[in-house]
Amino acid sequence: MGSSSLRRTKISGNGQRFERLSDTSSSDFSIETAGTRRVTPRCSDYPFGSQIVYRGSIEYEEVAEFGGGREIQLDFEFREESQLFILESDVDLPSIDSVIKRINSIIPSEVRIYRKLTVHRDRLWNFLRSADSILEVTLLGDQAEEISLAQIHSESDLRESEFGYLVEKHPIESATVVFQHEGEQTTARYTDGTLSIHSESPQAREHIIQIFERDVLFEEDA
Repeated sequence: MGSSSLRRTKISGNGQRFERLSDTSSSDFSIETAGTRRVTPRCSDYPFGSQIVYRGSIEYEEVAEFGGGREIQLDFEFREESQLFILESDVDLPSIDSVIKRINSIIPSEVRIYRKLTVHRDRLWNFLRSADSILEVTLLGDQAEEISLAQIHSESDLRESEFGYLVEKHPIESATVVFQHEGEQTTARYTDGTLSIHSESPQAREHIIQIFERDVLFEEDA
């Protein structure tokens, strides 16, 4: 099953810089751009309906811990208005962070891909509530301990409105939710400041990305 990892970026100017990233490739790590497309809205009230998506691929040799390695290819997207960078892969990688660190080491300094999304807590809750099913949520307690949503619920005799307030005042450590789109169920997992989407359907994947852009990244006054 394919996996998409969403990260935020900083880029001076506009997305056309991503069309020139192949100029920064090294001997063991190459970046190739593959053109652009315009987004087709797949969720209600989508705010970035005119944005351009820059596409490309990354090829490099992953070094194994005990020698040898394997050739890895990842597809990527940069979404110009929401400033999302998305890595897509059909293989299990030991660390997406190491790939992003390698990209940042060879691309121009005015372009950066961040390890964490750094999103507002209330906006992230909006995204979770947009899901068709919430499978798991883990929060950080007042002493930085992990608390599951089920644990708070079982230990609480509060009314539902008070329970919701209690839950949403805590930072979200991790969450797993399920979205349905055109008969396809797709799992999305938020953990350690990143969001991963697991799906065989490009349409279902795009649907979740757009909900995340709408609920978490869009700023009405921007």
